[in-house]
Amino acid sequence: MNLKERIHLLGAPFSSADRHAFETAILERFAENPEAAFSYVNGITDRQIAKAGGLLAYNSIVFAALQFNGLTTTAAKLASGLSLTAAVLLLLLLYVRWGAANEYRDPMSDFQSATKTCCRRAIIITIALALSLVATAVTFWTVAAR
Repeated sequence: MNLKERIHLLGAPFSSADRHAFETAILERFAENPEAAFSYVNGITDRQIAKAGGLLAYNSIVFAALQFNGLTTTAAKLASGLSLTAAVLLLLLLYVRWGAANEYRDPMSDFQSATKTCCRRAIIITIALALSLVATAVTFWTVAAR
């Protein structure tokens, strides 16, 4: 593995170096066509939203299962809280940021804004996924202990 390549924790680019490498790799891939680079990043963002929707539905099932079974132990409350926290984070992905008008005149600034959004969403999804995994583990443990 090249020294510049990094292994991302659960796939998210947490460091600024990772985010910069992501942006650079896409610009190199679409060197002659910044509009295609933007479209590529926009496609990644669309897939992130689809994944977030699935994870949001999953968290609702975990939360509902805990409530349906009337589990009120500390562990069940912890799992419920983690599941709801993950859901709130995933709802934040639906926030639409409108940039200044000059961001849209230049393909490069539009691309850079899109990559920032894409990386931010990747980090949020990763954190929500980790919370969901812990909530699931605690839920299984709580149900098994009954």
